[in-house]
Amino acid sequence: MMEVTCDKCGKIYRIDENKLKKKISKLGCKTCGHVIMVEKSVDSEARGEEESYSEQTIALSPGADEATPSHQESSLDSSSRRSPFSESAGSSSTSGQAPAPLAGHPPQKGTLASKKIFWMNRIQVRMSAILIFLTTVILLVYALFNYQMEKSAMNEEISLFAEITTTRLSNHLVEPFWALDDDLLKDSINSEMMDKQIYAILIRDRNGKTIYMGRKRGKNWNIIETTDEINDSSLTMRRMNIVKGDDKIGAVEVYLTPEFMEEELKRSTIYMIIAVIILDIILFISIYSILKRMIIRPIMQLTDAAEQMSMGDLNVQFNIRTKNEIGLLIKALERMQTSLRFAMERLGS
Repeated sequence: MMEVTCDKCGKIYRIDENKLKKKISKLGCKTCGHVIMVEKSVDSEARGEEESYSEQTIALSPGADEATPSHQESSLDSSSRRSPFSESAGSSSTSGQAPAPLAGHPPQKGTLASKKIFWMNRIQVRMSAILIFLTTVILLVYALFNYQMEKSAMNEEISLFAEITTTRLSNHLVEPFWALDDDLLKDSINSEMMDKQIYAILIRDRNGKTIYMGRKRGKNWNIIETTDEINDSSLTMRRMNIVKGDDKIGAVEVYLTPEFMEEELKRSTIYMIIAVIILDIILFISIYSILKRMIIRPIMQLTDAAEQMSMGDLNVQFNIRTKNEIGLLIKALERMQTSLRFAMERLGS
């Protein structure tokens, strides 16, 4: 019999060395779960029990005279274990509870590295979200800047179009207005209003106040006659005198609506937003896949290998070969594996 003391809680156990089938064994303290490394004595090895090193996990199961935290001795209940690697139901029958997992017991398949990680905590999800957020912000800032630039260009274009239309009409209406040819005046106005951006055209008398003739858009955007003033602040208005020689004989006013250009600008903005969304989706899928293949999968494989090493398998192979930071980590793990193997061989000699 040999005495073993738990370094953590101080409980003392008596162990029959004949039950230790391996040269170096792991014993789990039933009180605190601390793992105790026990090496068989030379006498026991001489009795024919010498074997190469491998792990063995035994649960320390005190009997009826279980030791108290005051460092009393307790012996192992030989009937509480049927196998050195697991604990039978009889060992826990005294407490009426199911046996707890053995400290230091090799984990079952799918315990640590293969555990399901909540999707929001995954590296590829977080990195993809950060990159997509930054890309979206940049694209939205660009879209806002582009919207303002296009809107400014639109206003300049409407103003220029209004100037050109007013100048052209003031020249074309000189002779018909001087001759009071209403039919020719109507034809000139209607031909200009073929452009849907023109909302109304008014021709005023010499005094510049009385409306001699006018055309504007109806509810269905059709052309109707009018002699009413146009009071709409959203419209762009340009006015130019009709001059015969050196005499002012009247004035023409042209009103343009920005509605159609704004609709085109909104449509362009919507297309840009859709393009940003599609780009975000493509970026997320691409970044997620690349990170999973280049970083996450090697890390999970290294985690599995490190878990096997922690259970004593120092012959695990690292099948990942790369020249990046993952490769440096693999080399460090291989050096640690070699150091551990030498340490365990020295401990066993």
